[in-house]
Amino acid sequence: MLKEYRPLLATLLAALVFYIINKALFLIPELSLYYETYHYSLEVLFAFFTCCSLLIVFLLTRIHKLMPDNTGYAFLAATTIKMGFCFFMLRPILSATENVKFEKANFFALFILFLATETIVTIRLLNKKQ
Repeated sequence: MLKEYRPLLATLLAALVFYIINKALFLIPELSLYYETYHYSLEVLFAFFTCCSLLIVFLLTRIHKLMPDNTGYAFLAATTIKMGFCFFMLRPILSATENVKFEKANFFALFILFLATETIVTIRLLNKKQ
């Protein structure tokens, strides 16, 4: 049973490591000034990305179990939907007139990190022998 949930645990562990590293970066005094003006807190961003990634990985493991040939298509569809949600979450940041370069960069870095995690899990699922 633990083997079935290994991709979820790996995703959760990666999210925890990403959070600790990102939070540690904001302990640097020069970077903490940027964090004070964030539209979304770091916890909200990580909760959003972690929930999305866990949902995608869960769906992919279920789809792979039922219809292994459709796992790649499900990954593409789920990632596209996630990108739509990310766009709506990013809109207030994009329309802000204040200095938000650092927040945009952090948002996209988180998006790429979580996307890479989901991609690695999907690759492992697709390479798994039936």
